Amino acid sequence: MGKFLFAASLLCLCSLANAENASTNDWSHAKPKIEVQVKRMQAKDAYVVTAAISDINSGKMLAQPKLITHAGTPARIEVGEKGAPGAITVDVEVTVASSGATASYASEIRDNDKVVSSQLLTLAVSD
Repeated sequence: MGKFLFAASLLCLCSLANAENASTNDWSHAKPKIEVQVKRMQAKDAYVVTAAISDINSGKMLAQPKLITHAGTPARIEVGEKGAPGAITVDVEVTVASSGATASYASEIRDNDKVVSSQLLTLAVSD
């Protein structure tokens, strides 16, 4: 039925990460809390995007993806479960501005194909 899926992709870079002990059952009827941070790396025009996605109800960590990106290149995270009743997925996209000072953030939480939450924000990039 529901398959646990996790895809985090960039234009040319891919990174897979998973929280320890997270299973497809953890995503069923989850109420995700998303925390995202964008930091400059020592390499010129390189940034690390880290996310912590936990269930507000249980406090369980569902996923902790970490991506490396460049200004103007979207970093995309898709985690969760699809296909079963109450299956929850989280989609996040972060793009660092060409100035490197801020990043745009867009997220959607879905119950199967129905969007139940959506956010658009501007984040400060930290050193």
